[in-house]
Amino acid sequence: MITTRNRVEDLRRTCEVLLRLAPAPLEILSTADGCTDGTVEFVRSALPGARLTVNEVGCGSVAARDRMMREARRDLVFALDDDSYPEQPDCLARVASVFEKRPRLAVAIFRSGRMSTRNPFRKPIWRRPVDAFVCQFGGGLEAVGVPAVARF
Repeated sequence: MITTRNRVEDLRRTCEVLLRLAPAPLEILSTADGCTDGTVEFVRSALPGARLTVNEVGCGSVAARDRMMREARRDLVFALDDDSYPEQPDCLARVASVFEKRPRLAVAIFRSGRMSTRNPFRKPIWRRPVDAFVCQFGGGLEAVGVPAVARF
């Protein structure tokens, strides 16, 4: 799922990468959140099979993601920003295998540890790559983080 607001050029690269994934995503959800830059037309032409929600008035990325999570038909949801994309063509299979190996896994967080070029004030979560980290939550749920799966 991807939410975007007036960043059609960033979204273009993300869509190009999504179309090259193997295996392909089983569903793609996108929200054009108050877009006025041609994003809606671009998504309709570049991802004709995607389920596109158009918010004429922007509601924000959190509300847009919440709606898409509720509308998703699959057990696993891969959330991307309009300017982020997987580096490996087989990333969906890799992510699925992480969940298959950890049946109590609820959330996987992907970070590369690199500085954002869009926001030079954002600090990386860690300074050097690590293999993974795991967080335990109440109720037996856990989260795992795997760096360098998505480019930011």
